[in-house]
Amino acid sequence: MNNIHLHSRYIDVVRKGNKPDSVSVLESAIVDLERFMDVRESRYPGAKKSPFLFVSVYGGVVRPLYRRAIQNIVNKYTSAFFRNGKSPHKLRYSFAVDFTRSGGDIIL
Repeated sequence: MNNIHLHSRYIDVVRKGNKPDSVSVLESAIVDLERFMDVRESRYPGAKKSPFLFVSVYGGVVRPLYRRAIQNIVNKYTSAFFRNGKSPHKLRYSFAVDFTRSGGDIIL
């Protein structure tokens, strides 16, 4: 949560090779993120104290949602539309291709 800078529209990330970087975020994504954060605490009691954005609650304990769990969620919901589902990487790639073909600039 400390790596998300809503007002400046960027997020600090760690890339391959453990290299820190900051990435710009589209205004529409910031709006969606703010909406999610508004319901996060009510849906996951105690989440406000967690340093993780995506959490789950097991036995009253707030825990981070791990990479594999996110992959499973993406696969579950994309399987409803595609025969074998799609990986988070494929969704990101497909979005970037469509976005740039529609005139978007991925280099902000």
